[in-house]
Amino acid sequence: MKKSLLAFLLIIVLSSSTFAQIDSLISISDTIQSSTEKVDWMLGVGYDYYTIDPDITEKFGTLALNLASSEEYELGIARSHHILGIAYWTKGLLEKGLKENLAAQKIYEKLGEDRWLRIIKMNSANIYGNLDQHDKAIEMLKSVIELATIEQDSQLLAWTYNNIGTEYRKLGDFDSALIYLKKDLPYVEALMDTVGVALVNNNIAVAHNSKGQYDEAIKYLIVARNYLKLKESKKRLAEVYTNFASNYAEVGDLKKDKLYLDSALILATEINAKEIEQEIYLGLSDYYYRIKDYKNSLDYYEKNVQIKDSTSSAAVQKETEILQLQYEDEKKAKQLVVLEKQQAKDQFDFWLVIVISGAALILAALLIYTLRLRVRNVRMREKELQSQIEQKNKELTSYALNFIQKNELLNELTDKIAELKKQSDSKSIKELNQMNGIINSSFRMDHDWDNFKLMFEELHGDFFNRLKNRYPELGNAELKLCALLRLNMNLKESSRILGISSDSVKTARYRLRKKLGLATEDNLVDFLIKFDSGNQHLAIA
Repeated sequence: MKKSLLAFLLIIVLSSSTFAQIDSLISISDTIQSSTEKVDWMLGVGYDYYTIDPDITEKFGTLALNLASSEEYELGIARSHHILGIAYWTKGLLEKGLKENLAAQKIYEKLGEDRWLRIIKMNSANIYGNLDQHDKAIEMLKSVIELATIEQDSQLLAWTYNNIGTEYRKLGDFDSALIYLKKDLPYVEALMDTVGVALVNNNIAVAHNSKGQYDEAIKYLIVARNYLKLKESKKRLAEVYTNFASNYAEVGDLKKDKLYLDSALILATEINAKEIEQEIYLGLSDYYYRIKDYKNSLDYYEKNVQIKDSTSSAAVQKETEILQLQYEDEKKAKQLVVLEKQQAKDQFDFWLVIVISGAALILAALLIYTLRLRVRNVRMREKELQSQIEQKNKELTSYALNFIQKNELLNELTDKIAELKKQSDSKSIKELNQMNGIINSSFRMDHDWDNFKLMFEELHGDFFNRLKNRYPELGNAELKLCALLRLNMNLKESSRILGISSDSVKTARYRLRKKLGLATEDNLVDFLIKFDSGNQHLAIA
């Protein structure tokens, strides 16, 4: 009870401090006589605060927009939309941020403001990328390149070439990614940005690795490594060493694979980079599996799982809460409407109290702060709910697929142990049986798929039943593939989960298209998304 009271008092103090700060800044703006100068001053304040308190940025962006609109100050209107776009992007409201950006872009184009136009298009491209609309991000970035080339803006070209290369890589178009990333090299080198040069070389290496061009990848990794040694960026260097190991593992140079894994592990441990450690342990597990040291392979795999469990323990603990949110989404969506009505009522009550309570100044002041606190809490709750709704798909999918991937490796180990038992003496067979027992204690392939299916259908309704009813020729393997495609899994991820090659996945997708009766121009993923549309039941209380 005491803690709740203290937290409440702290919120009141912080909220009062923020409002006092806004009131103080507004008082300063009131001393500025020129309307255009006042708009520019408000926009400067909004930009200064976007990393500190985006609510202040939103407030001054709105004030500037209202004043600029009343004065028909077009550049001020455009920059106000721009500032509001930054505020919403910082707060994670990507769609709203994009809407403001596009409004600003339209006015910049009309006014011929090329400098602001380059900046707003770069911002919009970042939001498109965050929304996984990579084609639109690329289109926007190409427009930025045209403008930056005309103005010979080397800094902007360096950023843009790297970003567009990254977007192409996310789409799986590695040839285009390499074209733009290699164009970027002379720009980052001219800027003498050693970390930037290392980053671009590392991105080029990843693209070559994805194409199976391991020798080329290693060449660029060597350059990245040398630049990072000059800068002593241990995290980046650990990532580069891990990529080295991956390339050498692919070409079968297990000695160098192990050398770089050990070097990366030293750096990752030193800086406590758990995500990198997890990847390294997985690489070491694969290394020992290749040299047929299955005990060490299992040990390192368990270390990988331990780190994965430790870093995601909070997410696992909240899994029940997330599932509960899914069941109660509609209820909370209705609550949002109620809260918005409550906010409007509170604002009305605020002004009513001001009018009828002129004599009771102390009581009126208390009601003012109380009502403002309610409005702020409504905004905070809306932001939290929207964030949870956006994240639950990724957390749910990751939680389920981790178990399936684990069981695939355990299945491979079990098969290998069975082969070794045929060639081993009785003592070795006994040891292999013990190892097999350890694996069997963790082997839950069917159970994990049932869990995945259960969690998937909690989010996507009776997806499998509706598919089976409409297309009775679909088998279990094809239903699994449909679920992975609905989750937007790429070829590589699907092949790892299904335990088949990428080519086999392509063949399975082709057969699936025929059974679904899709035409050549129809997109399979879009079809499944549309099929599932309107059947997700996310309930929030």
